[in-house]
Amino acid sequence: MELFVLRHAETQANVAGKLQGHLDTPLTDRGEEQIAKVAANMDSCGFDTMFSSPLKRALDTAKLLAQHFDTDIHVSEALKEICYGDWEGSSKEALYSHKAWNRRVADKYNFNHPGKFRQVAGESYAGIYDRVETFLDDLLDEKYDRVLIVSHLGVLRNVKKYFENCSDETASRFSPDPLQVLIIRSSDVGTETELRDYR
Repeated sequence: MELFVLRHAETQANVAGKLQGHLDTPLTDRGEEQIAKVAANMDSCGFDTMFSSPLKRALDTAKLLAQHFDTDIHVSEALKEICYGDWEGSSKEALYSHKAWNRRVADKYNFNHPGKFRQVAGESYAGIYDRVETFLDDLLDEKYDRVLIVSHLGVLRNVKKYFENCSDETASRFSPDPLQVLIIRSSDVGTETELRDYR
């Protein structure tokens, strides 16, 4: 099985440097251009199916890709980004002086974001690993040849950790942009991963 895993396209919050876990802001014009570029450069790749996070920015990205590749979209809660709690919608620059910011810098993967957002408690990247793991375990049991997955940076970090068994630090430093796609080739003889640039 081949998995093509990518981030949603650029949003207004991305441009503003804001954290947007469960908060959604619209895709930018540049974001829509990113989707078109990725689709055009992956044109020879047919997909059996597609999975997407339910968050609007990912689903909007997936819908544009689904039109291009003429494939169905399955929405999975397992692909949702982490919740940043009280920090949702805050700019990173504004958080540099927060007393907990240095703890986040010291152990980004395991840092649990404080507070709640819309009654959902802040999470860590480590805290969503189990749901990503279960999703991937179940997916690999299916008979698909090629699958496209649209999600978020936190989920991609855990996909990398799942397939490469990398350290927490390596996972937390993994930051592909929307024009870079993590490709996983999984078979009975082993697994290969590749980060491919589609710009």
